[in-house]
Amino acid sequence: MRCMNSQHPPAIIRLVKHHGGASKVSQLLGGRPVYQEVQRWVGRGWASPMHILSLKPLLLDGMTVEDLHRDREATRSKVVA
Repeated sequence: MRCMNSQHPPAIIRLVKHHGGASKVSQLLGGRPVYQEVQRWVGRGWASPMHILSLKPLLLDGMTVEDLHRDREATRSKVVA
């Protein structure tokens, strides 16, 4: 289940879109994780906690790693609720 409202998509979706897609984000991260994994993040609406710190150099202006963590928590809350 994706956590998304119509005005503010999850941070990972905005980040991936800004950088030109999952393949480009994977390349910018040195090929790890592979682009298929980045695509999974977009599909579920949150990035793997294991890779959040590696995404820090790719963050958009005004975006923080906490935004990436919040997306996961918001999605988990919606699934439980």
